[in-house]
Amino acid sequence: MTKQQANWSPYDNNGGSVVAIAGADYCVIAADTRMSTGYSILTREYSKICQLADKSFLASSGFQADVRALQKQLAARHLIYQHQHNKQMSCPAMGQLLSNTLYYKRFFPYYAFNVLGGLDNEGKGCVFTYDAVGSYERVGYSSQGSGSTLIMPFLDNQLKSPSPLLLPAQDAVTPLSEAEAVDLVKTVFASATERDIYTVSLFSFVSCLYSTVFGIHCLSKNLEPWDILSSLLYMIMSCVISLSPHPFHILISLIHNEILFLSLNVTDSIHAVVTKLF
Repeated sequence: MTKQQANWSPYDNNGGSVVAIAGADYCVIAADTRMSTGYSILTREYSKICQLADKSFLASSGFQADVRALQKQLAARHLIYQHQHNKQMSCPAMGQLLSNTLYYKRFFPYYAFNVLGGLDNEGKGCVFTYDAVGSYERVGYSSQGSGSTLIMPFLDNQLKSPSPLLLPAQDAVTPLSEAEAVDLVKTVFASATERDIYTVSLFSFVSCLYSTVFGIHCLSKNLEPWDILSSLLYMIMSCVISLSPHPFHILISLIHNEILFLSLNVTDSIHAVVTKLF
């Protein structure tokens, strides 16, 4: 009789990717909507973005049970802060709180890789990137998750100074406009989808985008007809290329489901955030 080996682990990696880009008066935070374990897809409609305060949004990848526990802990501490100070916590203050919370759990850490984004007290976009035990840095852009090794080189190529040793240090914001940042995020997710099985495809991400104006007034962002058409064509081509292992009726079902998804009002399942100061 062979002895079985115990392989239980308190952690799991549910995959997914998150991206944040800060600008002079905005912050774009985006995340895919797929939650996986191994080669199984648990859900295709899971939000990895949580609003912690009026101007602070947390995007997290990793073990989603730990992510939820972390979000609840931060929400409870923010509620205490509001009762004591009668105001919302600023994004930099929330960044320090998140760092302290992660460091407190360093001996049994949350298996969560976080990007915090929003607006600071001056209305500038800010992005804070973290490791699992609370070390963090304010940057102009960041990515975490299973696709970050594919996304970060692309962002570095587009946004980083070609000679950081010779040129003066740049401010922790990117020179892009809000529209350019949104287009760049779409592009990096399309690229990551090609190589990372845990990151959801481009059309799901493009369908889940909305704007949050300074003062937290949520607006739905309607898809342009070309966005819907290009997303549908992308999905059809992907299916046709791999048609051999898939019966024709499955292809038709995939197309029908995607058309239905794109035609729905998706503002209730938002997974990308654009904050802007007017």
